[in-house]
Amino acid sequence: MARIQYPSFRIFILLFSLTLLSSCHTARYFTRNLAGPGDYRIFPCLHIAGNPAPSGFPRSTLPLPETGGLQTGYEDLEELLIHTRTNSFLILHHDSLVFEWYAEGQDEGTMASSFSIAKTVVSTMVGIALEEGDIPSLDTPVSVYLPELHPSLSAVTFRQLLDMRAGLNFRERYLTPFSPMARYYYGRRLDRYILRLRSEDSAGRRYEYQSAATQLVGMALERATRTSWDTYLAEKLWIPAGMPQGTTWSTDRENGVPKFFCCLNVRPHDLARYGNLFVHGGRYGDRQILSEEWIAQITGADTGSRDSQGYPYSLGWRLTPEGGLFAKGVLGQYVYAHMPSGTVIVRTASSGKGLDWGRVFDRLSTSLENK
Repeated sequence: MARIQYPSFRIFILLFSLTLLSSCHTARYFTRNLAGPGDYRIFPCLHIAGNPAPSGFPRSTLPLPETGGLQTGYEDLEELLIHTRTNSFLILHHDSLVFEWYAEGQDEGTMASSFSIAKTVVSTMVGIALEEGDIPSLDTPVSVYLPELHPSLSAVTFRQLLDMRAGLNFRERYLTPFSPMARYYYGRRLDRYILRLRSEDSAGRRYEYQSAATQLVGMALERATRTSWDTYLAEKLWIPAGMPQGTTWSTDRENGVPKFFCCLNVRPHDLARYGNLFVHGGRYGDRQILSEEWIAQITGADTGSRDSQGYPYSLGWRLTPEGGLFAKGVLGQYVYAHMPSGTVIVRTASSGKGLDWGRVFDRLSTSLENK
């Protein structure tokens, strides 16, 4: 009689362990791997209403800037975009599209996660809440609205969190499933995870990029406005700014907490309209959506914060040497606005490595300004 072969004890333990892990963020990290632009498909979400009667962008007859001055090593812009795994690239100049390019399989209706561009949207909504009196000051502690936080965070303010100078016990590491970042991205209880946060350093003393900081801001803002995030974002920004379609914001679970630090899901033209709001000093048409004073705070303050590429970091935005500002997502998502030249540049991508895009955007906007 043939002997029955049973799985080894080690294989049994492995399978049993994976079963136990199937409901936790570590298992979801292994099964889904690193974040990708299509991750909006795998998470529950809030639905953000759009403007039913938007206006489109006219096409510009302005010739493209010379690409030789971009100092990228590529002969033309399309070659650059193909070799840097770009998915979409838009250049808006004085409200008209100068350039619009999509990779194969992509078009203007393709939605993607904005990743940390979402941090600037949270910042923008704080600016609106300040203007409308829902938050008295940037120097208001978030514990006023989140009293459940650990006592060591009782004095941490909106400003310190938005400037990434909060001193939290949180490390922004993407390549390990055991990091707090993996828990925040793949986990399902953000309301519990924030209770583990502690003060590790004096708030305001130094810059350290921490997604948990934006998560605290968003959760405090939702309580301060006494309005659900989907309703607040639609009524105060998405509809007034003429976004042509509704969109989504990913949550940690069904009917759960928005992932304020990462997960606004957008189309390229949405990002162009968002950047254009800053070019126009916070206005869309005849409506002032965001105060000029808020934009001046972003561009005029030197917090001493510098990101990993040396860009000044202010209220969620990076500032460039040529007077631009940009929002940046981990896989090379960008919204760039250059007020002096009236230029907005949008990039969505599957990779952000290998190029200093802030400098490229500055050179493109300077070239357009001189046309």
